[in-house]
Amino acid sequence: MTHASPSSYLAITTERHGRRSVLRVRGELDAANQDLLRCVIRSVVDHHSPLVLLLDLSALGFADCAGLSAVLWAHKRLAGQGHELVLAGIQPLVRRLLNITGLDTYLHVSTLETPLAPAGRHAVAMAAEDYEVRWVGQHALIRMPAEIDAASADEIRQALLAAVSPGTAILIIDMGGTTFCDSAGLKSIIAAHARAAETGTQLRLVATAVLRIITIVGIDQLIPIYPTLEAALTEA
Repeated sequence: MTHASPSSYLAITTERHGRRSVLRVRGELDAANQDLLRCVIRSVVDHHSPLVLLLDLSALGFADCAGLSAVLWAHKRLAGQGHELVLAGIQPLVRRLLNITGLDTYLHVSTLETPLAPAGRHAVAMAAEDYEVRWVGQHALIRMPAEIDAASADEIRQALLAAVSPGTAILIIDMGGTTFCDSAGLKSIIAAHARAAETGTQLRLVATAVLRIITIVGIDQLIPIYPTLEAALTEA
């Protein structure tokens, strides 16, 4: 995900390993984007209730105090439920800030340089035909799965790009049943928007449970959002 300036670049991918969830954070975590981390953590905790949430910071090159406040908030939220937040792969600049603030003695910092390998990531599988474009009157419709993460985002991106064609005047991306979407999934939607600008296709997005993260990253400024599929279909 790319924000307004290079200093605000932040991307987060999520994985599930049984009752352990892993968030791999890369880029820079600061006041401009710390709300995104909070939103992703809130969604993971609410929908998966992991006993352990591991933040893989091995690709995080910078964090400021506002960014660390989001990590501290996550620690308190998980601790309040009897669960645990673990930080791993911390890079020198981020470690120094943890030391200066004293948070390295308060938070659980793992000594592992290589956190849990991505090979065991959890993915919500959908058959290829589930991404087929369906027609409802003059509207093309493609339905998204319940959860979209790094494991499924590439397939979804390809399906969306294929659906956005010069012959499609209006394409509705139905995320009405989607309860979780990480930054990899959001990038797929942004890629579809870029393709739609080239083909002249109008995109409409149906979203409820993932509406907050969509608005945080500004996708609602690119694509009109509808609360229900019926509303998207009846819009003139």
